[in-house]
Order: sequence, then structure tokens, then C-alpha cells
Amino acid sequence: ALFETACRTRDRRLIPVEVNTHLFELDGRPVALSVARDITDRKRWEERLRRVNECFLSFGPDPHENIASLTNLCGEVVGADWTIYARRQGTTMLPVAGWHVPQGLTPPEDISGCICEDVIGAAEGRVIALSDLQESRYAARDPNVRDFGARSYLGRAVRLHDGTDGLVCAFFLHDHAVTEADEHMMGIIAGAIGVEEERRLVRDQRERALADLKVLNRDLERARREAEDANRLKSEFLANTSHEIRTPLNGIVGYLQLVLNGLTDSPEEEREFLSGAVDSARHLLSLINDVLDVGKIEAGKLRIEPEPVNVAAALADVHSLVRVQADQAGIALVFRPVHEGLTAWCDPERLKQVLLNLLGNAVKFTPAGGSITVSAAMRDDEGAIAFEVTDTGIGIPGDKLEAIFEKFVQADGSTTRARGGSGLGLTISRRLVELMDGTMTAHSAGEGAGSTFRFTVPVYRDDPRAGGRGPG
Repeated sequence: ALFETACRTRDRRLIPVEVNTHLFELDGRPVALSVARDITDRKRWEERLRRVNECFLSFGPDPHENIASLTNLCGEVVGADWTIYARRQGTTMLPVAGWHVPQGLTPPEDISGCICEDVIGAAEGRVIALSDLQESRYAARDPNVRDFGARSYLGRAVRLHDGTDGLVCAFFLHDHAVTEADEHMMGIIAGAIGVEEERRLVRDQRERALADLKVLNRDLERARREAEDANRLKSEFLANTSHEIRTPLNGIVGYLQLVLNGLTDSPEEEREFLSGAVDSARHLLSLINDVLDVGKIEAGKLRIEPEPVNVAAALADVHSLVRVQADQAGIALVFRPVHEGLTAWCDPERLKQVLLNLLGNAVKFTPAGGSITVSAAMRDDEGAIAFEVTDTGIGIPGDKLEAIFEKFVQADGSTTRARGGSGLGLTISRRLVELMDGTMTAHSAGEGAGSTFRFTVPVYRDDPRAGGRGPG
């Protein structure tokens, strides 16, 4: 018969034993022979395996939590004072999980001369057991030994397929006689941590891939919406442009048809019709030039030829071109005085084109009785000359202050707009300013509150106010 029981030793300790009993006859009498074997180590091993199995069965989906559970288990089953699992990061070890770790224990910045350096460098799968640490070379470098009095050590490296090194280790404050069972248990736990680390790597890679995929999907969705918006805006632009082109063409044909058919009552009326045809032709030419300018800018073929430009003279030319239009619309046009020596470094024709575009819009969107103010001044903090065109017109909604500069975008995109124009003027103006190394912005307090368009161009340093020579 084979059974287990408990018995006391000579020193009165109660230990588990396995009893193997055999019955036989001796001299005609039944005799029982029993052999008792101390199974303390086996019971301890079985208890360890039971706890390891319970730990495995309790694993959840998070590898980090499972690694923490295994680190705790390591300390409990080998009887350590504290246990640590860390990953190598350059020349230091990054703690991942710990059990009963002394407060204030931090890994050294350089693991040279520490226990972990030798364990990481050991052969794969080898469990390292050390004793008499206080008298070893580690006493001077390893904080576990030097600062917290560790006397014995048990550990094993954990190697991952991506080349990362990890380390699970147990420290003892007493002289611990490491058994074969301790080493075997350390090997099991280190192997399980390695599996969880690989799961973590796979999970992290999957999460990164999913995150990248989400970003890609968002980018594709944004690109799709932008393409749809571009197509819609282009169609809207073409419809508006066709409408704008048709209007002056109809005017040209109508005026000329009246003259050709002799339907004028006097030379003065004939001259008036021909003048109307010329005005319509000029408007049509302006629309065509806008479209051509956008095409040149997009193709990078629009040439800017900068030269010193007297700002006061340029504003005087623009004033003479816009004054009549403003007077006819019943709008007060104010040009603030400019320093006579103020000189810009830009393309003079493109500067006038920008100013005429802004002033044309201001006249178009300012009702009779309103005003338009134009100013230019040196901005020392920007090293540039700032131009401002301010009107008391219909204003701009806050959400469209930036959109109005985009190609094919207008504050009002319908073909029934009360005011004409291709809607390309602001796009062209900002691009021209940027080609001249300046910036353009729009400001408005909202609908009905007027607007201010501000742009800058470099100052010419031959200007005595700027000093030096050449463009600013």
C-alpha cells in the first residue's frame, strides 16, 4: 500500500511523508514492512506548480498586467524579498513590474558593473544564482546590493525576437541556498514572461497598424471631400465665369448691332453705344486676364520683376484710376498721406494690379454713402511696407475670412449674385503678394461691419528711413 501522511521529526517538526507498506510472511507469521520518505520538497514543488497554474488561468487580455502577475508570483514562490522585471533600454534597465521593491530603488543610468549586465550577457536560457553579494564586486555598483543590502540573487534573461532584452530577477536579504527547483521555477516564469512580451509586441504592432490605417482612412476621406469640393467649386466657378463672360459679350454685340443697323439718332448716341461696347470689351478682357493669371501662377510661369517703386506715386496712379468709379457709386474715397521717400521693392504693375483688385472689390461691395480708406506705412517690426484698404461695406462672415482667398471660392457663389466678377481677384492678389515676398490677410467684424484687407511688400533699403541698399 502507498499513502501519504504527516509525522514529526526528532526536533518535533511536522513534515509530510509518503509511506510505502508491504505485507509478507516470516516464519509463518504475517509481517508488515513500511518505508517512509520525506516529501517536503515535492509538496513544496507541487504547491508552486499549483500557484503557477492558477496564475496562468487568471491571465487577462493585457500582457502588461500578466507580466506584473508573473513578477509577483516569482517573488512568492522562490521566497524572495523583492522581485523586478525590467527591459533593457540602451545602457540602462527600464523597470516594467515589481514586487515588494524597496522605496527609493532606481535603476542605474549605466548598468556596467551591475548584476543585470552579466545576466543579460549570459547564455540564453541560463538561470544565474549568486550569493555573498556584499563581498562581491557588485557591492560598489549595483544599487540593490550597495543601497538596499541584497545578499543573494536569482535571475534569468528574457530575449525577444525583435532583439529586446528583458530581465526577471529576485533579491534576498539573507543567504539563500538556491535549489534546483528554484532555478526550474525561475525558468518557467521567465519563459511565460517572454510569451507575454511577444504578445505585447504583436498587440502594439497591431494597434500601430490600426492607428496608421485610421489616419490613412481619414486622409483618404479628407482627400475625397476635398476632391468633391474642388469639383463642385470648379463647376460653380465655370458657371459663374460663363455668366460673367456672357454679360459683356451680349453688351458688345448689342451695342455694335445697334450701330450697324443704323438705329442711332445722332452721332452722340452712336458714340455712346460704341463707348459702351468698349467698356464691355475691357470688362471681358479683365475677366480673361484673371483666368490667364491664375493659370500662369499655378504653372509657375508668372514672372515678377521687382524694382524700386515710389509708394506715393503708385498710390497716386491708382487713385486717378479708381476715383471716377467711386464718385459714380457715391462712395467717399480717402487716400491717407504717405511719406514721399517711402520706396517698396516689388513689381510696379503687379502692385497696382493688387491695389486695383482690392479697391474694385471695395467699391463693388460698399453701398452708396459709404467710404473707402487707403493707407501705406513702413512697419519697422516687419521690415516691410504695409498697405491697408478699409471699407464700410457689407463685411465678411468670420468663417469665410480665409476661404475667400481660395481658388474657385467666393463668399457668394451663386450665378444670381447682385455684383459681378470672376471671384478670382483675391486669389490672384494674394498669390501676387506672396510672389513679391509679402503676405495678405483679411479682417472683418462680420456681416454689415465693413472689412480691411492688409498686405505687405518688402521695403527698398535705399530708402533713407530703412538704411542700407537693396531690397529689405
